[in-house]
Amino acid sequence: MNGKVQRYKARLVAKGYNQEYGVDYGETFAPVLKYKSLRIILSLAAIHNLELQQLDIKTAFLNAEVKENIFVELPEGINIKDKNKNQVLKLNRALYGIKQAPKLWNDNLNKRLISMGFKPCMKDTCIYVKKSKNNKNILLGIFVDDILSAYDTIDAKEWMIIKNILGEVYDLSDLGELHHILGMRVKRNNNSIYLDQTVYICDKLKLFNMQECKSQNTPEEITKLVKCEENELLDDELITVYRGIVGSLIYATISTRPDITHAVNMLSRFMSRPGNNHLNAGKRILRYLHGTSEYGLQYNRNRNEDGKITISAYSDSDWGGDLEDRKSTTGYVVFINDNLVSWNTKKQATVALSTAEAELMAAAEVIKEVLWMKYILNELMYEVSLPIKIFIDNQSTIRIIQNDIEHDRTKHIDIKYYFMKEKISEGIILPEWIETGKQLADVFTKSLSLNTFTKLRNELMMVQ
Repeated sequence: MNGKVQRYKARLVAKGYNQEYGVDYGETFAPVLKYKSLRIILSLAAIHNLELQQLDIKTAFLNAEVKENIFVELPEGINIKDKNKNQVLKLNRALYGIKQAPKLWNDNLNKRLISMGFKPCMKDTCIYVKKSKNNKNILLGIFVDDILSAYDTIDAKEWMIIKNILGEVYDLSDLGELHHILGMRVKRNNNSIYLDQTVYICDKLKLFNMQECKSQNTPEEITKLVKCEENELLDDELITVYRGIVGSLIYATISTRPDITHAVNMLSRFMSRPGNNHLNAGKRILRYLHGTSEYGLQYNRNRNEDGKITISAYSDSDWGGDLEDRKSTTGYVVFINDNLVSWNTKKQATVALSTAEAELMAAAEVIKEVLWMKYILNELMYEVSLPIKIFIDNQSTIRIIQNDIEHDRTKHIDIKYYFMKEKISEGIILPEWIETGKQLADVFTKSLSLNTFTKLRNELMMVQ
């Protein structure tokens, strides 16, 4: 968690790139825990004061049996009697490197957890839930061989039994209380859980030789990025550097840094033909992270009196913001009991003919997100307070969603956006107007002035 190596590992890896589809392997897909699902678990742990424990399964893939006939060459250094050039080894277990190993391991663990009474969620099959003997939830989040558990303190003995059962089947490392997961550092006090990527950011600054750079107050300039001329394109070496910067930043945006999401989204639009202006924009984000590396997400114990979970969301758009094709940008942010769990910036697929239409498309995206969140919370046996409020700063959009008074001006809009009317009539969704100055999703749609950006960032994030 502090960036220091705990131990070094060595593994024997098969040459999976030599496998033939239909002969050596078939289906290879294996799910992993969504990052927003992880934040949901952390938020629920903060709200209900759940214990967070972490397990690691050693050499996890080797627990799964291989169904196909797969043969590997003898590794160098293996001393076998009567060794000859034609001798090979048949795999009985899913050795690291073969294409189906992740799926076989996931199937193996899934069957084991189901046999122990856990039920996978349909909306994220890497989240498992089980009712304890005390009628409390025991939650598991699975990321390949990492297991995150959240349980009530009164179920400590039952969790110990579950852990022992798993330990009889797998070689487990009990990592104790959660402190570091997927490159994110987790800190906890009595009333809150804090999540940041300080170590990760420092590592990336060193990687790109910017550990001693001058900090910036915002991640992007007010002026928008555009395509560059042919003579301004980067050479192959710098293109590799640019893509490395963007890839590193994307991981930060999906984990703990919503404040750079829009800036990184803009950079990702120029991956095939980046120029000097794009590289400088990427370095500006790194300079911003240099001065804000300790910023992160905090999950507080904001428990409602009725015990229900409150979902709220903010939706916004930047109409015609792309100067090349005039498509708009969608931005939204979603909270559970005022704890930030989901955010997104996305270029819209079609051109909007008005601000209201662009806002309507953005609202459709956030409603799909909150419905997914409602379904997964219901699967985890938590009751969600209805209706779910969606805050929009365009009154025309709200009127279009709620009734047909703008019919003549919206008849060209795809019917898929009208599912919102159905959800409102069912009492699931409630759009509400909010003034632009309080629209938290604004930071996900465009570059902002220093004062506006700082105000919105401090609403979303904090430094512990």
